[in-house]
Amino acid sequence: MQDHLPPAAQEKYQEMRALQAEAESVVTRTDRIEERRADARAAREALDDAEGSDTVYRRVGDLRVETDAASARAALDERITELDDRIAALDERKGELEERFEASKDAIRHLIGGPGGGPGTTPTSGTEDGSPRDTDDSEQEL
Repeated sequence: MQDHLPPAAQEKYQEMRALQAEAESVVTRTDRIEERRADARAAREALDDAEGSDTVYRRVGDLRVETDAASARAALDERITELDDRIAALDERKGELEERFEASKDAIRHLIGGPGGGPGTTPTSGTEDGSPRDTDDSEQEL
């Protein structure tokens, strides 16, 4: 399809492909972060029954570290907030990419003269604005 487009439309088409690839990457990253947030929330819920001074173990890389439940809760709450912020930023980025994608799509339509008008689009029949004429064969002048 791209080979049949004018150069300016080809450039917009490439931009759309890059935007789509970036949007897919954003969605993938969002999914991974949402999984980590779900894990952190599950861990936080597991601590709901523990007293603040109860000993719990948390994983730090390959190690298990002893800590108290209150500290673990605070760390998980902070982590969940951080993950929420990252998800919100990625959602915002996805929205920006979608807007740019739609703008590029509209630009291509304009450049190739598709729906919405553009160079090379002229009404082929009907009135000046492109709407069909209301004609009756019996009233046409010969």
